[in-house]
Amino acid sequence: MWRKQVRDCPQTSATFIRVSKELKNRDEYNQVLFSGFCRKVNRFNKSTDRGLLITDKCVYKLEPKKQFKVLKRLPLDDLTGLSVTSGADQMVALHTTSQDDVLLCLQRGELCSNQDRVGELVGALVDHFTRLRNVPFPVKVCPLAVQLHMRGKPKSVSVESKPGQNNADFKKSRDGFILLVPAN
Repeated sequence: MWRKQVRDCPQTSATFIRVSKELKNRDEYNQVLFSGFCRKVNRFNKSTDRGLLITDKCVYKLEPKKQFKVLKRLPLDDLTGLSVTSGADQMVALHTTSQDDVLLCLQRGELCSNQDRVGELVGALVDHFTRLRNVPFPVKVCPLAVQLHMRGKPKSVSVESKPGQNNADFKKSRDGFILLVPAN
């Protein structure tokens, strides 16, 4: 599964594979559950492009422009569930024990532009937690807005389609964020 996503971006695949092997040796994970590219909101409320690597031990936020340097390592045990929207927007909120949730929009593969990466991510995490760890992993599907916490503060994230928008991107709003997606 993760090799297919890496192949979608051939110019970075060798570097990505090298970094994931280095992380495997260092952190001793057994399996990659999910990998891909995403648009993520940082702690300064700015959105940036990041690589995402989820293993059976950690969630890694990677900087693709700096040879996939690890920017953040979050133990998988810190995840308490996730929220997604009911639309095709590819937005995911990974909820954490520290109430510093991870808000991101998964980018579709370059070779298959209508690929649903959210279903793949949800399936991988739910399977890992329920089958291998024997604990429930709550998934909330939100029809209008996703609720999450960033730095302990509650935020709401809605989705709007915008004509002329080429790629999905987050914009700050009064009570959180708006994910702007291209109008069909």
